[in-house]
Amino acid sequence: MQTPCKTDSKRMARELFLWIPTLLVMAGFWIGCGEKTAEAPENSSEQAGPEANAENINAPSPSSQTEAQPSIAEPVTQLVANSVAKPAAGASSLASHLPEKMTMLLSANLKQLLDKGGHKEFLKSDMVKELMAEINDELAIAILKDPAASGLDIAQQAHVFLNVLPPAEGNEFGEPLVEGGLLMAVKNAAKLEKTINKIIAATGMPLQVAQAKGFKQVAMAGMPVALGFSDQVFVIVGTSDEAKVLQVPAMLEARINGNNKLGDSLSAHLKKKYDIGAWFELSQLTSIMEAAMGEDPLSDLMMDMYKDLTYSATASFDAGELNADVTVSFGKESNQFAEMGGKGADDALLNLVPDNTIVAFAESGNMAAIRKYFNKDIMPLLLKNPEFEEVLAMMEQEIGLTLEELLSIPKGDIILSWDSLEMAEGDFGPTPEVGFLFGLTVENWVAANKLINNEQLQQGMTMLKSTLGIQFAQNQKALFITSKKHANAVAEGKVANPVKNAKRAMLGKHVAGGFMRFAGMADVIEVMAEGDENADQAIKVLRKFDEASFTSNMLSMNGKLTFKDKKTNSLKQLVDMTTHLSQEYFDNGFGGDFEPEAEVEEEEAPREK
Repeated sequence: MQTPCKTDSKRMARELFLWIPTLLVMAGFWIGCGEKTAEAPENSSEQAGPEANAENINAPSPSSQTEAQPSIAEPVTQLVANSVAKPAAGASSLASHLPEKMTMLLSANLKQLLDKGGHKEFLKSDMVKELMAEINDELAIAILKDPAASGLDIAQQAHVFLNVLPPAEGNEFGEPLVEGGLLMAVKNAAKLEKTINKIIAATGMPLQVAQAKGFKQVAMAGMPVALGFSDQVFVIVGTSDEAKVLQVPAMLEARINGNNKLGDSLSAHLKKKYDIGAWFELSQLTSIMEAAMGEDPLSDLMMDMYKDLTYSATASFDAGELNADVTVSFGKESNQFAEMGGKGADDALLNLVPDNTIVAFAESGNMAAIRKYFNKDIMPLLLKNPEFEEVLAMMEQEIGLTLEELLSIPKGDIILSWDSLEMAEGDFGPTPEVGFLFGLTVENWVAANKLINNEQLQQGMTMLKSTLGIQFAQNQKALFITSKKHANAVAEGKVANPVKNAKRAMLGKHVAGGFMRFAGMADVIEVMAEGDENADQAIKVLRKFDEASFTSNMLSMNGKLTFKDKKTNSLKQLVDMTTHLSQEYFDNGFGGDFEPEAEVEEEEAPREK
């Protein structure tokens, strides 16, 4: 999100909006490593006296600030630690605090991610031990060891929500405006307030604190960002719309006091079990695109097709594997799109996929439903454009087929397989020779043969055959573009050892499916880049993975990434890989000399790196 940044206050607001979530979770990395700041008292109300308390209690509410900008006292650098309601008793859903309209929602279970990523083991590393030795702050160390010490309830999902809006009035071709924020559950409001005190002191931002109705807010007049919390919920909100800056406190209040009823798609998404989740609602984006496109027949179709389109994506880190799911909904049009899926790739295609193939992909479509949709909904809109008829006439002249004849060729099933990449001697020295096959089942052979025999297409294929060994091939059911290596198998209708068992089901029992074997990828790279140190590093990483695969049934998709190590959690393995690569990067001098900065003494002695 690009927030307005014309003044220093707005610059600081943007930085606060971007950095506070990180600071709250990992404050220990920021506090105590730089210059020392005065620690906020645990109960500032006692030191400030009853007069200060009364002043805060009578501070203007967010709603009142939206109507008229209140007079602002001198900014303070420390949040006054007035008590709020008692700590939340037990976990509760945050769903009702989300806005009713959203373009995107990102959610994560922080505790699960920390546990699965090996947070406890990470704390035992030499790097962290050295860092802790430099931190002279009990709270910061406590948060580093246990982020829940911040006062936030990390066992509940944290949510980042965004709403993408049309550009500001009078600037229709400018950047879209964005509103959004962060939403987390509160476990201990007193601890959270203490954490916020320290962050404000550490950042040195001139922030003013106000006591609102049932919650506390951290905001400053003219800032496009506000922060607030109660005993139940912690919220950050912001906007890139300069015209709505004064409404930010009201946005904050609405989220904290929110009692919204969410739509069916989002409710179903939030009920799923996952470590990381994302939800998208595209109607707002299509409206923006429609405005940018202007009058265009296809924009009407796009708006109609996507008006109720939502995506739900989730990911879970398990022992030895990462599992992902994507669900798509077109609202009332979902059934229509579901009918366009086929019953799985034909055996005539699957029999040509070697069992040891490195990459394979298959797709099956219901061409009758696809043609019906194209002719009924798309073709009339295309014909409204006079230039489209010229394109059709040119295409017919070039390939000798009408659009109707061209669409009648495919029967609906497609296969792609790649099993090798070898160096072969050619006319101009060593040449890469790819072992691959691409095929599609044919319904109209008359039109297909007419296309194949097109003079220009034949000239192009002759060139590909002479240089790369790529050629046309066919059997009774399908047409293929294939390497020389697989041409004979097409004629025979079968490879020596075709794909079988689970891999065959993956390709042949779904609308779409595919897989990739990392060992095969590593072998190919090893041959092609022999002696290359960077390639050697990539090969080592690739060999830690086993397979990547997916299956799809038109409105849903399941993906899986498996590792060679089947016992260790997949997130822990990814963290270890990243840590190892980063360490090697610095050890080899690519990152320059890196040492923790020494604490600055009071006389402001220069730091040494």
